[in-house]
Amino acid sequence: MDTISAETGAARVSPRRAGSRRAQYLALSAFVVCYAALKIGSTASRSATFDEPLHLAAGYSALVERDYRIDPTHPPFARMWAAAPLVAAGARPLDAARVDASTPGDWLLSSVGEARRFLYGQRDADALLRAARLAVAFWGLVLGGLIFAWTREWLGPGTGLVALGLYASEPNLAAHAALVTTDLPVACFMFAASYFLWRDVRRPTALDSAALAICTALAIVTKFSGLLLLPVIVIMLAAFARRRGPLTWPMAGAIAGAVMAVTFAGIWAAYGFRYEPSATAGWVFHLERSPLVDANASLIAPAAAWLDAHHLLPNAFTQGALVSVAASRTQSMYLLGQISTDGWWYYFPLAFLIKTPLALVVLCACGVWAALRRVPRIIAPAPWLFIAVPLAVVILAAVLSGINIGVRHILAVYPFVVVLAAAGAGWLWRQGRRVSRVTAAGLATAVVVQFAAIYPHTLTFFSLLVGGPERATRYLADSNIDWGQHLNLVKARMDRNRVAHITLAYFGTADPSSYGINATLLPGTPAFDRVAIGKPQLPGYVALSVNMLSGQYLPPEWRLYYREFRNRTPVAVLGNTIRVYWVDTWPESGDDATEDVEVVRALARGLADIKAYRHAALHFREILERNPNDARALARLGVVLVESGEEDEGLRSLQVASDLAPGDARIRYDQGIALLTAGHVPRAESRAVAWLKLAPDDHRAHYLLAAVREAQDRPEDALVELDRALRIDPSFAPAREAMAALRPRP
Repeated sequence: MDTISAETGAARVSPRRAGSRRAQYLALSAFVVCYAALKIGSTASRSATFDEPLHLAAGYSALVERDYRIDPTHPPFARMWAAAPLVAAGARPLDAARVDASTPGDWLLSSVGEARRFLYGQRDADALLRAARLAVAFWGLVLGGLIFAWTREWLGPGTGLVALGLYASEPNLAAHAALVTTDLPVACFMFAASYFLWRDVRRPTALDSAALAICTALAIVTKFSGLLLLPVIVIMLAAFARRRGPLTWPMAGAIAGAVMAVTFAGIWAAYGFRYEPSATAGWVFHLERSPLVDANASLIAPAAAWLDAHHLLPNAFTQGALVSVAASRTQSMYLLGQISTDGWWYYFPLAFLIKTPLALVVLCACGVWAALRRVPRIIAPAPWLFIAVPLAVVILAAVLSGINIGVRHILAVYPFVVVLAAAGAGWLWRQGRRVSRVTAAGLATAVVVQFAAIYPHTLTFFSLLVGGPERATRYLADSNIDWGQHLNLVKARMDRNRVAHITLAYFGTADPSSYGINATLLPGTPAFDRVAIGKPQLPGYVALSVNMLSGQYLPPEWRLYYREFRNRTPVAVLGNTIRVYWVDTWPESGDDATEDVEVVRALARGLADIKAYRHAALHFREILERNPNDARALARLGVVLVESGEEDEGLRSLQVASDLAPGDARIRYDQGIALLTAGHVPRAESRAVAWLKLAPDDHRAHYLLAAVREAQDRPEDALVELDRALRIDPSFAPAREAMAALRPRP
């Protein structure tokens, strides 16, 4: 024990206690060094994930330009923190004029492309991304220190060190601590607020009250889920103010008031003490009717409108919160091989079990059991209550949200789980029996071993309970496994095997060409600025993201297109997320007849659009086997046959289609274009002229005649017909593209 010197009043520390403290300091120092090394290694092992360019662009724009219009669905603090290294490196800013020229609703939907251009328009995008990731990793270190501090105060330094080891080895926390997102920072601030709330309820001090208020404000200006702290704080303060103890009602009211005041000031400070989201006067968000907002959000939307009308909070914060809280459930979600836009109430509980090391779950269950055994004797504010309540609130909110796209949305529960797991390990150890101590040591070791086995691809961790990441897409998809993070591994494999070109179906926003990848991109991949979607270049290597194989974000026709690869054995699997196949000819689905005919038709049309004519013809023929008199299928078959060089059979198919449906404008159009492709310009002209006599207001007829005039080397006449087509239908893309190509350049 520490003793007090009678002469000096100074504390004398016993040698045993001093040794224990030295051991703690050494352990903490080792944690910092190892944690930093692990983060440096993992940041270098990934290309940009799907959301990182958007977070970085938004943070840089807010930090440098005080412009908060890039994706308001997250508050700016953690983003600005991550973007600080880009400021030091002198990164080029975004083009604000492009934002000014857009309407708020349109801009919100197009900002992803602008963010991608921002990041990959920098001199060394990867180096800047790594620096930003290390800035986020700082909050991982802070979170580790907080976990150790709380567990040590509750259960002693030994259990605190166990908690630190479990934290460093938890793959979900480790993965997101090396990414430019808001998930890890908000988990840090929510845990910190809960810790200081517990301390303040036990023994109120100005320092703990200030820390509670600041951490709450930081959580809320990092991610809107931080707002969940406010009811937790109010409930816990009220519950313990009723009991006889150091916390009185006036103290509880003062603490709650301080939290509200600091949070209010923090929100305005994060947005530069300005209501408008930028310096552009009159440019404000009004997202009540945005497709991103659930149409049933009848209570939340008026509240947001009222706050905006009175300028009580910054416009970007209010409207961003509206989108975040009332997010429209129109996106596809994936669970157990099923795709839905409605979600499942059990998604997050199941995802937690699947994505968390089984040994950690068992230790956490032991910690919960040990805590519940003490419930009848609990009067004081026990730590586990301040762990259980935030944990339950976060999970309940996630379940009610219905947005099921990743366990990262409940990442804030994991620090609490780690503390409970450490408590479980400590409880087992204190039983004193050899079997319980061996069990505690074995479970803790298993967590570390599983982490070592998955590192550096920690984002792809799946429990051995379900077979690991190899079987991930039987259960979950999206950011649970494949977030677009392994383009660098594709490039490394191409270099090792001297592969000059690859066909790639990729889920992500990073541009493959920025990593030096010469690729043909397949349908489902984002259409980047410099690369178009095309047909597979075969024979050759085909690399498919596992999210493409899951089909979560694909329309039904493209799910059918990739279906046969699900049961194929790849020649390589890169980072658990990209499967590489050698393909001589694209595999045909063996049971198209089981599919809806419209799905098959859509696939055939899509294949024709990317010029995969042979493959498209097979699917059109499959439709005609079901219904030989399907005129549209006959016409489209004719077009693809002509395009693939089988002109005679193609033109015969088109003639049969025209005879079956002589008044069908689409078939006339297809027939005319096919005649031009086959070089029968006079026949195409006569059909276009006859069509215009029958339907002078049909934009396709004018476009067909324009194509004829261009083939006749009469560009001025072609421009006249294109202008007429666009006057009838300004959205007709072929006419716009043809006009842009024909107009003389200034």
